Amino acid sequence: MNNRNKWNKPSGKGPMGLDWSGVYPATIVPWTDNTCREIDEDTYRSMIRHMIDSGIAGLDPNEVEGLSLEETCRLIEIAKEESKGRIPVTGKIEPRNQQWTWDMVKEAEKVIEAGADVLYLHPVPDQNNMEDFINLYKTFDKAFDLPIMSLMVGTPPAVLKEIALACPNICAWKYESRQNNGLIKELVANMREVEAQTGRHVCTLRAGDHDLAESLVNGAEGTFNGGGCWRVEYDVAIVNAVKRGDLNEAFAIQKRLEPATDAVRGVFGTTIKTYGRFPYRYKITAWLLGIFPNYYARLPRTAFSDEEVLMLRDALIKAGFEVVRAPEECKNLGISLY
Repeated sequence: MNNRNKWNKPSGKGPMGLDWSGVYPATIVPWTDNTCREIDEDTYRSMIRHMIDSGIAGLDPNEVEGLSLEETCRLIEIAKEESKGRIPVTGKIEPRNQQWTWDMVKEAEKVIEAGADVLYLHPVPDQNNMEDFINLYKTFDKAFDLPIMSLMVGTPPAVLKEIALACPNICAWKYESRQNNGLIKELVANMREVEAQTGRHVCTLRAGDHDLAESLVNGAEGTFNGGGCWRVEYDVAIVNAVKRGDLNEAFAIQKRLEPATDAVRGVFGTTIKTYGRFPYRYKITAWLLGIFPNYYARLPRTAFSDEEVLMLRDALIKAGFEVVRAPEECKNLGISLY
């Protein structure tokens, strides 16, 4: 691994001799109109500048789903232009067909060409074939001389330990524990074993918007989530408060955010109608707060009901946010055309 520090990150025991902790917001994408065919680059740049000014450690320029590889690469280019080398920019790679490894390697070449500093792998593990899953990471570790982050949803921490031991470029796991902080604690313990055996440190970053303070107390070192589109400065404040040992402040901020977090993200274990709509609710929230000039999202999004939008508006106000859309503006929003 090339030991160069381009981003003024603190030194550490991770890849490149750096500390990979902190807040990594995953973006959402504004569109110019309801055809959702053209990225609103001016609004996107403004959002990125705000995130960087808030003190983030890195940035994932993407959207939860629905982008072409070409669009992803354009977002990376914009993020690189706006970050001006101050933070690392990830390049999201995900399987788009059954040829997992080959497909993802070709995609990695494209995002690196666009300027990605870190590879962000987004595979879905086949629980019946963990050997192939682990080999995918070994392939990327050998093929590319870049740090690697990856999303994991409930993957057994022992499996991640095996990958981390075999792959020195792994810098962080974005771990979705389904609000089970016992799994966070278990993963952190496994990564400490990796460090004891190799001298390399792999960060655990909390995925999702809930329970950030609890995750940090249990050993997570930051967060990687889409909530940064509307609450990035608060995520940074919670992480910094825990780092300096001010747990009262961290939990107070989290408590204040809870009405909005529960409304925007939904509560795990409820129906897909409430929990699974969080990617689309990010758009509405950004619009309600004046971050985006519109709320357009690509199909197959179902229409936002008046009840849903007003619920989000009320929750944001309850959490102390300044909402710029009047109640009458929150009705009959409709859906995108394509």
